[in-house]
Amino acid sequence: MTEHTANIKIDPREIPYRIYCDYLVHIMFPNVDKKKILNNLQLDQCEVPDYQIQEFRKFLNNQQFLVTFIDVIERQREFQVAHRCEVASYLTIALYSDFSYLSKILFTLLDKLIKNDINKTPKLLLRATKSVAEKLLTNWLSLALYDYLCTMTGPSLYDMCFKILLTVELGPLDFVTHQARFALSQDKILSEEVVFEKLEVQAEGPDGTRSKNSVSVLDCDTISQVKGKLYRAIYRHQPYSQQPSLDTLSLLWTPQSGQSGSMELCDYDERMTESGAEKKFNTLKTYKVQTEDLLTLTMFNDYHQAPMSTIRSVKRQTVSEVSSVKRKTVSEASRYHLVKNINSDMDFRSPAVNKRQTSSTSTTKIASEAFLPSLIRAKDHLSKVLDSMMTSVFMESNNIPAAIKCLFDYLDSKTELLSDRDRQDPEIAHVWKTNSLPLRFWINIIKNPQFLFDIEKPPIMDSYLSVIGQCFMDSFSLATMTLNKDSSANKLVYNKEVNLYRKAVDKWYRDVRQAPPVTLRTVVNDSKLPALPFRTKFAVSQLFGYARKYQSEIAAALPTQGQQFTRSDFEVLTKPRS
Repeated sequence: MTEHTANIKIDPREIPYRIYCDYLVHIMFPNVDKKKILNNLQLDQCEVPDYQIQEFRKFLNNQQFLVTFIDVIERQREFQVAHRCEVASYLTIALYSDFSYLSKILFTLLDKLIKNDINKTPKLLLRATKSVAEKLLTNWLSLALYDYLCTMTGPSLYDMCFKILLTVELGPLDFVTHQARFALSQDKILSEEVVFEKLEVQAEGPDGTRSKNSVSVLDCDTISQVKGKLYRAIYRHQPYSQQPSLDTLSLLWTPQSGQSGSMELCDYDERMTESGAEKKFNTLKTYKVQTEDLLTLTMFNDYHQAPMSTIRSVKRQTVSEVSSVKRKTVSEASRYHLVKNINSDMDFRSPAVNKRQTSSTSTTKIASEAFLPSLIRAKDHLSKVLDSMMTSVFMESNNIPAAIKCLFDYLDSKTELLSDRDRQDPEIAHVWKTNSLPLRFWINIIKNPQFLFDIEKPPIMDSYLSVIGQCFMDSFSLATMTLNKDSSANKLVYNKEVNLYRKAVDKWYRDVRQAPPVTLRTVVNDSKLPALPFRTKFAVSQLFGYARKYQSEIAAALPTQGQQFTRSDFEVLTKPRS
């Protein structure tokens, strides 16, 4: 890949969106085992008898009971934040088919939350996720804005992720520390100048597919890095879940210099450069790969061992004769790529191994004042796609989603509950809107695009998105940005853009406020929710588990008579039957 690839236009049909059930699980259960949750929801099996599930559904569909149920369990000391988020997400699934009712429950719970907290620290309202209502709001926005997300913001967000990878690949990227020549975060810039040469090679995939154009790689790339670049070039935009692990691919090199046969290239073998107890990963330079050579990806043969557990040294021979010659365990020595490790016990496979003290005779230390130009160059590569994404989020005044208009009008109306002094502060409504939409929904998608797309988010992309996410949130902030010589380079990089985006945000907030009012019915109709991709019995059973756990506390809060769902009704329902 070359610098002109920054102008590549992505066909929206090529974007690998996650299937809807994966999206829901990633949004609602971000900190748990996704496969386990999805499997439970799809199997829809539980130990609770069907008759209790059906009866409890009736209770959940009664607004007075449901609000009481949530209020009671939230007052229990052992009911922690993780439990609140879990209840909110299972409730979202259980009530998914009646989005109107789910919306009514949400705003009823928000009423109670705001009434209780509004005069304590009003600007902190909705800032964190410490209640069922706050997590339910996140889920509600994720459902109501899903169509808008896919059609309006999704393409520019995916384009930005794609351009981040292209930008990083313009220069060296350390395989171990994940530091790069072109980074957007100061702590991710290579602290040493690495001399490298760009190579244009021919590429062929495991199924014989050839890349339409030559593929740009660097002579300082490790073999695994080259595998990744070749695969992405040949099978561009293929969903990550459908891609083979790089550990299952061999890389064969066929020189164009007239030498016969092919050779398997490995990250580590007897060619590795040793420096004390450390060994440097092999690179294309190690093997003297040249421009126009052919690099072929093939699947491992049965007799090959996983590359993380063995070292293979292969002499030049035909592809059919490639075989394992020498094996060593990975733990024999510490390995480094571009920057040497001081701690030889560190494991190069761990993403946490990022901070290194470094020294090398083949590289030159970069002065700290040189960081900013490098950051700015990386930023400039992304300027168009970032502007496009920002435009889709808060500059589309003629296409304001009904859910946003409804929510913002609701928050404006709640300023009447403020004290006389706080009611005079125009910033409070702005902060509530920022806490509820950008901080609760948009930043989650921007920093975690893998929730929406079936893509990999490598550590270097994560660092880019963290800086972009901070720029995004700074654009909604009303605080004055004071920059000086001690300010981080990350803040300095986007200072100009943040000031421009803030003006756009102020205008957009005004446009939303002046837009015609919308009803909750309009929100429901405009949301265009896809059909729920799984049944709801498992979700209801999880909620029923909390009803049983806090049976006496919930029963005590229910009316004894005069209502459809009384204390005795609940006690009969939750009483185990022999």
